[in-house]
Amino acid sequence: MGPFLKFNGKMYSELKPLYRGKYANRYTMPKGLPALQKPIPIHNITSDTLTEEQTMLDSVRKHHPELTGKGISVVIIDSGIFEHQMLRRNIKLRLSTNGNESDVNDNYGHGTHMAGIIAAKDSKISCIGIAPDAEIISIKVTNEKSGSATWKSIYLALQKVHQLLDEGTGSNAKIGVVNISFNGLDAQVNKSKFGKHRIFESIRKLKERNIPVVVSAGNAFEFVREDGLGYPAFHPDVIAAGAHFNYQFKNLPTNAITTFSQRYRSPFLHDVLGMFKGVNEKLIFAPGACSVSLNNSNDPDAVYSITSGTSVSAAILSGAIILMQQKWMMNTKQLMPLEKLKDALHDGCDVFQNVGPLNPVTNELAPANRSYDKMRYTRLNIYKSLNLI
Repeated sequence: MGPFLKFNGKMYSELKPLYRGKYANRYTMPKGLPALQKPIPIHNITSDTLTEEQTMLDSVRKHHPELTGKGISVVIIDSGIFEHQMLRRNIKLRLSTNGNESDVNDNYGHGTHMAGIIAAKDSKISCIGIAPDAEIISIKVTNEKSGSATWKSIYLALQKVHQLLDEGTGSNAKIGVVNISFNGLDAQVNKSKFGKHRIFESIRKLKERNIPVVVSAGNAFEFVREDGLGYPAFHPDVIAAGAHFNYQFKNLPTNAITTFSQRYRSPFLHDVLGMFKGVNEKLIFAPGACSVSLNNSNDPDAVYSITSGTSVSAAILSGAIILMQQKWMMNTKQLMPLEKLKDALHDGCDVFQNVGPLNPVTNELAPANRSYDKMRYTRLNIYKSLNLI
């Protein structure tokens, strides 16, 4: 196993500016992402309309108000979770596998941001999560004050999930998804060289128990400049999440893949990968730019953070899966069989074309290039996926 891991948010130091006052006045993005044309007003965080329209979450809230994540737990393997005022009622357990069992707080902010996307409670000043009634089990794998972790701590976190499944969590809620918003800084298209890694073996056993594991695809596309997903997102036993834009940048369509998001280049390559290399060819894209969520603070001037990355996309996918699990359980009292869940998740996706900026003079699309290849990809549609259940 690799000795060292960096989180998505750790690769670029500018990923976690804070809200200060009425506006997010520091809003730098990962390398290569266009600059925001204006600050994001705080009042937008109550609805985050563009993201909700893109994923059809607004239709879910309208037509399925009963789907709030009740009865489902999410395991968030990350930098811990801060006891934020918008999360306190959701947090069931806070654990640690970083070598210090008492070190469960989020001193880095990444895990709390993910938890807010998934399950923040609604309020006049809060960003409501996708599944605000879901329970949260946090397993901290990072060092005390950083976003860095060892592969060993991540493996131990996955083993802890098995232990919770065996021994219970002290709650009636069922573990419905595991969210892993991090990667190695690599681009893999072939699982064979990894053999039987303990992390993969633990994920495979979760698959056998019908527990979906969502992993971010990685933020290193501009660094590696080649097809492939960061370890362990390329493995076929996980659900991998890539990032598309969810903020209107100048001359750039909102459904383009973000410049940092790792991906497989085309549907043809998907087929080749799936047939001959046995990797995860069914990559799903979800919003991943300028995410507004909770910060690791209850200070009124610093309760929110803005983050970009495939980490965000993974958290959105996990939130969608929680709603799918709840709907299935309402009818069957059981978790959804994993293959059925994956089929509904993928079959409900929309197809979009990855196009680049418009020419400001001719108003025509720019020619295809490495980042914007004009190929077609799939993006999350929560409403359609739920309606397939």
